[in-house]
Amino acid sequence: MYYVRSVAKVMGKNNKKNYKNNTSEKVVLEARFFSYYKGAFVLKLPIGKNAASFGILFIGRKVTDTNVVKHEYGHRIQLKKMGFFRYFSRVAVPSVTANILYKMKKLPYDYYGSPWESAADFFGGVDRKTGGNIWPAGAYNSYSDLLKLF
Repeated sequence: MYYVRSVAKVMGKNNKKNYKNNTSEKVVLEARFFSYYKGAFVLKLPIGKNAASFGILFIGRKVTDTNVVKHEYGHRIQLKKMGFFRYFSRVAVPSVTANILYKMKKLPYDYYGSPWESAADFFGGVDRKTGGNIWPAGAYNSYSDLLKLF
């Protein structure tokens, strides 16, 4: 009920039953346990400022940037366009691997400059300025290339 009340405040009292069509990133970030964003189920988890998407959007409770919600929704669009197996092998696995390398400070380029992350930004409507270390054409386009950095 908490979520329904918070959505009702943003969307107006006459739209309480329409919460699944929420388009406000702010409503997602203010939710305690779950939410919806553009028809996608969002689960709020105790994972700090981290987020992930695999059909469902997983948003850390400490996330405050609305671009995170948009970006993860962009991954949801990738999944729908690519299908499960292509998404898993060409987006999910390289993304997790690159994220680990990024946190280990072994990734020589900006994490969000990778082909799969920049595509998620595009589909989600995020206008992100990468840190100047954009991935050059052909860099780390395969999972085996990423593994060489470990």
